[in-house]
Amino acid sequence: MSTAIVLIVLVVGVVVGRRAGWIVSEAILYPVPTTISVLLCVAWACAVAYLARRFIEWHQVGLFWKVFIYGAGAYIAVPNYGLFRKNSIPHEIQAKHQAISTFPWVTYIVASVVFAFVVKV
Repeated sequence: MSTAIVLIVLVVGVVVGRRAGWIVSEAILYPVPTTISVLLCVAWACAVAYLARRFIEWHQVGLFWKVFIYGAGAYIAVPNYGLFRKNSIPHEIQAKHQAISTFPWVTYIVASVVFAFVVKV
């Protein structure tokens, strides 16, 4: 597959993924209880890791593009990244905000390793 096509799909994927993450965060992750929010974040991160792996396999890209694709996936995996300024978050939801920021990122890394080396998708 052409490098230009991979780049275009990657950029569009990042823009769409970031916007979708913000929408999910505002509409679902912050209003629901923390436990449900964390479970949804884990599902979100696993889905992003799965899609990143499928994209890599589909386009059969080299190491250079794999680094960029996995990096873009890590950026997309944290649904609330860049949504709020840290000083604008009320004190009572700081722990929930931190959970929504941390669990998806860690889950994405673990899921990416599992999809790449353990499970053939």
